[in-house]
Amino acid sequence: MIVVSGKAQPTANAFSKPAQRDPSSLITTLTVRAEKAFETARAMIPGGERAAAIRKAMMLANAAELLRHFSGTPGAPAK
Repeated sequence: MIVVSGKAQPTANAFSKPAQRDPSSLITTLTVRAEKAFETARAMIPGGERAAAIRKAMMLANAAELLRHFSGTPGAPAK
């Protein structure tokens, strides 16, 4: 924040667009959330709730993989 004549004004960083953020941090966050979701799903008893938890984990893992692929992050498989 920048204070001009007693009024606080947001800096340019306060309104950064998602495209301006570091994509690797989002990839890491999605990957960690997917791993935790898989661990939680594995601990559940078989049934509808477990199936839903596995689907959620797969969506998170797929989102991380897509982001990794399209952001050109090193280590992503070339297709």
